[in-house]
Amino acid sequence: MQGIRDIHGLYHLDPAHSALGFRVRHAGLSRIRGTFDQFHGHALIDGGNVQHSALMVSISASSINTLVTDRDAHLRSADFLDVATYPALTFVGTDFEILDDDHVRVGGDLTIKDVTRRVDMVFAWGGSSTDPFGNERIGFQSELAISRAGFGLTWNAALETGGWLIGEEVTLEIEASAVKKGSALPDEEPPGRRTQDAEAAADPADEGRPARRSLEPEASTGSAGEGGTVSASQPAAPEVQTTNPEPQTTTPGSVEETRIGFLRRLVRRG
Repeated sequence: MQGIRDIHGLYHLDPAHSALGFRVRHAGLSRIRGTFDQFHGHALIDGGNVQHSALMVSISASSINTLVTDRDAHLRSADFLDVATYPALTFVGTDFEILDDDHVRVGGDLTIKDVTRRVDMVFAWGGSSTDPFGNERIGFQSELAISRAGFGLTWNAALETGGWLIGEEVTLEIEASAVKKGSALPDEEPPGRRTQDAEAAADPADEGRPARRSLEPEASTGSAGEGGTVSASQPAAPEVQTTNPEPQTTTPGSVEETRIGFLRRLVRRG
């Protein structure tokens, strides 16, 4: 079986054998779980030169599923994800570090609605295998705790006994299986492709929607308590800093920029 450092090539996320989920505390008691049922992603992985790797995932916001019809409709509304305005959540990974034989850190930009934040995820290496159909597969698992308010998801309701209906911290859960689609990595492209890269630089769902806001990295991912902005007694959401619609994550003309542009085109194709 190959190790992390042996992986090299273009990999496509296999939605049929992957899962993107989340959990959040409800009424200070139980944890509610849900999934996003429609997503696609691509990764250019260079295990021998991991800093030149790149990852891009696009998630359909309207595919959120908690198995409760009314609740899902509320989550899709302007109170939460506002899927009519912001149809996709995206993650663009540009900073890679192999921590040991079983873990790799991926840093990048997570965008929910019109807010982009820099996050770091540690992925556990699940191994590699060849399935009965000849597909070369790799697997990774990760979790990431984020602040709802930090991404503008501030709706809440006060409890008569004190506290809030929905917890402030949301934990994202990733189970990824990816299939190898090619061995070559795009290090350089003809000059004519630069214009295409610029056109593809926006998120796949950016057309016709408001510009996104970029925030500084969060100091921590720990829980801030039951949160929201319904009452003046609640902690306020972090101050928003308006910047360019697409925060710069790569050095112009670099290998990383070329590969991110390549992945953006793949994601736009679906």
